[in-house]
Amino acid sequence: MKNFKNIFIIFAILVFPVVLYYAMKSASAEDPQMTGAAVTANKPQVIDFSSELCLECKHLKAVLDPLEPKYSDKIIFRKIMVNSASPEEQKLMKKYNVSVVPTLVFLNRQGKVVRVTEGSMPKNELEGYLKKLSNG
Repeated sequence: MKNFKNIFIIFAILVFPVVLYYAMKSASAEDPQMTGAAVTANKPQVIDFSSELCLECKHLKAVLDPLEPKYSDKIIFRKIMVNSASPEEQKLMKKYNVSVVPTLVFLNRQGKVVRVTEGSMPKNELEGYLKKLSNG
């Protein structure tokens, strides 16, 4: 009986961490773009990939920031700083082939890419994209 107890303890010590590892791995393998508020709210998204050191990113921020409150009830805005991105955010960068900053990825309500822009843009052009996204 004592041998059975020892075998059970050794088995539990060896198997539990392996099971826990695979459980955690599968939970983190979810697509970060399809988790959270965007899916539950059934709203389109704008993902802003930028860097704190990028001059064009600062220019785009000056254009985008005043527009966000106007569309915040219709569109979810996400900012990802590429130089300090988490592993989930790095997966998004890879998924959307982000190699230049600033990059804006526009996703419809179903999470499908409808437009990707690189670099800064004028306010009227960006607002046109936001209007189409919020109405579509």
